Amino acid sequence: MGVVSVIARHNAGTGKGEKAASLVPASRKEKALFTGAELAQFRKMLQEKRRSLLGDINGIETDADDATGLLASEVDLLRQIDEALARIEDGTYGRCQATGVPISKARLEACPWARYCIEYARQDERTRARAARRQAQAASGWGDLGDDS
Repeated sequence: MGVVSVIARHNAGTGKGEKAASLVPASRKEKALFTGAELAQFRKMLQEKRRSLLGDINGIETDADDATGLLASEVDLLRQIDEALARIEDGTYGRCQATGVPISKARLEACPWARYCIEYARQDERTRARAARRQAQAASGWGDLGDDS
């Protein structure tokens, strides 16, 4: 099944797409994607980023002017890191949660909390951008004036 059809299944009827993403669990019988040493390195990277975020969050909470948007994004990243640490523990780390294919080591080194392979993430971003454009057009009343795309 290609990435596009997985996205359609991922987004179809779920609203948030969370249910479909969980339909492709990694099997423990499959060959391990990373060595124990590599997983330890990813765990260390995630834990260091987590500690840094906790420090940032504590600092943000003391400065109410900056707290609103920044705190929400920091808390969301902290949640993603905690989920990645849980995937390391349950043996599913490094597999795209939408397609089940391995996430490249380079992607995980750049973003160790990544949930999706780069191909799926790009396609999902394009899908979300199109939906946002359609929603903005509909809200402005300009959506039906010659836009044939």
